[in-house]
Amino acid sequence: MQSYFTNSLHNNKLFFLTCFLLLILLLSVTHKIHANGSIVNREKKKNVNKLEQYEFNIDLNQQPIPFEHFWKKSVGSGHATLCLRTDWRKQLKLAKEELGFEGIRFHGILSDDMSVILQDRHNSSKLVYSFYNVDNCFDFLVNELDFKPIIELGFMPSLIAKNPNQTVFHYKGGVSPPKNYNLWSDLIFNFVQHLVDRYSLQKVKEWYFEVWNEPNLKDFFWWGTQEEYFELYKSTVLAIKKISKDLKVGGPATAGNDWLKEMITYCKQNNLPIDFIATHNYPYDVYNRNVLVDGAIDARKTIGNNIPLFYTEWNAGIDLQGHGVYLTQDSEYPAAFVIPTLFKVNSIVDVFSFWTFTDIFEEQGQYPEVFQEAFGMITVYNIKKPVWRAFELIGKSGNLLYHSSSNLNKSKRNYKIDGKIVDNNNATVEVFTTLNKERKELMIFISNFQVPSQPIYYNETLLTLNVLLNNNNDNNINSLQNCKVTIIDRNHSNAYTEWLNIGKPTYPTSNELNRLKRASELFNREIYSNSNVKGKEIFKLTITIPSLNVITCEIV
Repeated sequence: MQSYFTNSLHNNKLFFLTCFLLLILLLSVTHKIHANGSIVNREKKKNVNKLEQYEFNIDLNQQPIPFEHFWKKSVGSGHATLCLRTDWRKQLKLAKEELGFEGIRFHGILSDDMSVILQDRHNSSKLVYSFYNVDNCFDFLVNELDFKPIIELGFMPSLIAKNPNQTVFHYKGGVSPPKNYNLWSDLIFNFVQHLVDRYSLQKVKEWYFEVWNEPNLKDFFWWGTQEEYFELYKSTVLAIKKISKDLKVGGPATAGNDWLKEMITYCKQNNLPIDFIATHNYPYDVYNRNVLVDGAIDARKTIGNNIPLFYTEWNAGIDLQGHGVYLTQDSEYPAAFVIPTLFKVNSIVDVFSFWTFTDIFEEQGQYPEVFQEAFGMITVYNIKKPVWRAFELIGKSGNLLYHSSSNLNKSKRNYKIDGKIVDNNNATVEVFTTLNKERKELMIFISNFQVPSQPIYYNETLLTLNVLLNNNNDNNINSLQNCKVTIIDRNHSNAYTEWLNIGKPTYPTSNELNRLKRASELFNREIYSNSNVKGKEIFKLTITIPSLNVITCEIV
């Protein structure tokens, strides 16, 4: 019995000792697995406060490339009835004055709330056209602002819809095919002919007619098939070209670069004119910081070089439900995102219409907050967001563009997420330089951002910019003087941060609005060259992420 207990006790000691050792081993292995399995997070925690250093070389002796302000040709807005509002008009006028926009695109010019088709008051079986609200809107856009609009032809009036109950958004835009394509064709002919009669063919032939909006989003923006959309395009383009072959018509206005090849093939096979290809793209792909640029390159390859490419919607980020988020709409992030995007799609796209210029926007109804995760550049309270300021700055850029070289590739760090290779996290900094010969001004745009899903290794980066001057050709630059740097980051030129600081008031007081407006103003400071070498300027500055920094110098 004693031997049994002794052996049992001995065996139990060995058992507990073995369990203890296994537990220690398990904890050790778990720690290692955790450390190795979350290398990105561990490095982020380790290095996030470390100051990284990068060096860029800007050689003004190189041959610059043309840089046209193609994004100014159009900007987006919600839907047509907003054009009848005084506050919307004031903001659009301000966007023209400060940002240089020359045109606009919005949904719903043919929707029921614009009353373009009505029942006759004395005979309900008869339909009549009413372009009073259209005239009210376009008199302002064309006569007062001198805009050249992109007219999105939609949505479907309920009186000629195949299914009037198929609608979208708060304002119930009709997204059904027509019950009879002759009814649609007659509406388009009379609508466009009215515009020509009122504003002249000479003006209207400089506008663009875009057939529908995102018909590839089936059972949302279009309850028909692709074939039914092509039939809609056919009836539309033939109706418009009856008025004048000089009027410009295009499509398919799809989401995500879809149907481009099919659209061109359909038009060729049916001998139909198409004057431009229109599509949309948003940065859904959170792994790729160049998703919009890559999409534009692919689209251009698909359609070729002989037809204009219009992006009639894009911005810095959108979720799959179509709502923005504070980061990609209201914060400093979109300011840092849009600038390199615009530089890199230069010469690829012909129109790049940002969605949208204002938070006066009613797809889900009009929300009341100052910052409401909406798409606009300016809030309903007339507070200019960081992205407005970014467009303000690039609007002053010159039409000669210099690229830069750097040491970024020396510190490349690739890794996998969900089995996908993710590009160099450190390459978050990009530098572009423009020359404005008329204003004798050099602008250096420095963008620093990381896409939302990816880790940030360094909160601050020390940049050295080596600017090699040019006195050998037509773009002669001997020195840079009176230089300043304009900063858009979390704590500068940023009303959103101030709104958070004062408690996120939904209905701000006049004092709070004044604080927000002051916070939104561009922050500038002087910056000096550290070079003693003739023909070379050296600028050093520390930037945060995300941020946009712009150095502006007079050239001598």
